Amino acid sequence: MPLVFLSVLDKRRGSSRVGFLTVFLMLLMLVLVTLGLRSHDSMAVLRFGSSRGGKPGLSDPNDLRRWKPPKGRRIVALVFYGRKENVSILDCYLKRNLKRNGGILDEVIFSVKTDNTADIEYLDSILDYPGYRKFVVDKQYPGFSGSWECVNEPDTIYIKIDDDIVFIEDTAFAAVAKRLIENSHMFAVSANVVNNPALAWVHYHKGLYEPFWPELSKPVNDVSASWRPSTIRPYKGPASGPSDFSREGETPAPYNGHRWRPVSYSKAEPYDIMLTPASTLTYDAFGPSLNNWAAAAQTHYSFLTHLERNDIWRYHFDIWDYMYERVSINFFGMRGQDIMDVFPMPNRDDELYLTIERPKELKRHVIVDGMGVVVHFSFGPQAHAHDDRGLSMTDILDRYRGYAEETGCPTVWDHLEFDHREAAGTTQD
Repeated sequence: MPLVFLSVLDKRRGSSRVGFLTVFLMLLMLVLVTLGLRSHDSMAVLRFGSSRGGKPGLSDPNDLRRWKPPKGRRIVALVFYGRKENVSILDCYLKRNLKRNGGILDEVIFSVKTDNTADIEYLDSILDYPGYRKFVVDKQYPGFSGSWECVNEPDTIYIKIDDDIVFIEDTAFAAVAKRLIENSHMFAVSANVVNNPALAWVHYHKGLYEPFWPELSKPVNDVSASWRPSTIRPYKGPASGPSDFSREGETPAPYNGHRWRPVSYSKAEPYDIMLTPASTLTYDAFGPSLNNWAAAAQTHYSFLTHLERNDIWRYHFDIWDYMYERVSINFFGMRGQDIMDVFPMPNRDDELYLTIERPKELKRHVIVDGMGVVVHFSFGPQAHAHDDRGLSMTDILDRYRGYAEETGCPTVWDHLEFDHREAAGTTQD
């Protein structure tokens, strides 16, 4: 067909040579324009979509809620346990996702790496729940690598979970497990983790961050215990934030249990999000995305805002391929065989080994499934910045606890889409 088209054009122009040259130049210009458009959005082309054999298109959330693994295929949550104050929130999400309550988890294993008496006593107090058990790492292993020792079923999907995961979307376990089961070439699948270095940068560039600034003085009157950001009176001050607060996270938290105030804005009076701490986020596993406690606080308050609005679907995407770059393994699915093949691991840094070194050896990629959103509370540099005057001194953990207790974790669920707006509030204090 292209040759016929060229021939017709040549005859009309009266010269085959001139006609051919003209059409060639036109086609060349078209190719250059197309390449220019692709390069302008190169990050989306390279990172989003169904690369490396994944099935195309976004999954339907309700299909994921109804999805069941193939008969005989076990799904196990593997919690790296150490802190009761976090697991007391995670606990209800784990129970909610057990098979006996309508989920897909056959079992939850708490791999214990702590000798704190209070933490151990709390765990023992919840282990009588059907489907729960603990594994005590009694051998000496470098780093956290020993916590994988309990993996002993080659065909089982193990989803490793940090103990400070404080929100799990109902689609998350299914999104990770389904993607692994249907794509044998993938080495591992992470959930779409909020407060995960690199992914925080992705969420920022998807326009998901809302402007917030810390409340530097403790209110005289008692404040509402609601988890909803809309109940907080708006921030009044310079657009670039309080004059004595650094958006780079170089300022200590003002007081324990402090909150962050939302910035009021509208389409008529837009706000430049680049003035806020989130503008410091970078696409890597370290840097400000890991170390800036102020950016982490804004990350959480932004997510809580979307949770209240019932639009966390805005975080969704198909897949994001890490292309042998490091990813934090906060909510990380793997096949049992792939762990058993390398245990004990040759590197004390299990995250480095499982997201870069081993995938490169096998030429199998680690990807993020964007249809299952979970929230990771904090990394050490965020929580303990300025001698423990960082993220741990916000009221954020209490807000996630309040949400879980109020709306997020009825034990039995019916697979219908949960409406987070049921308890929306409007009062401010």
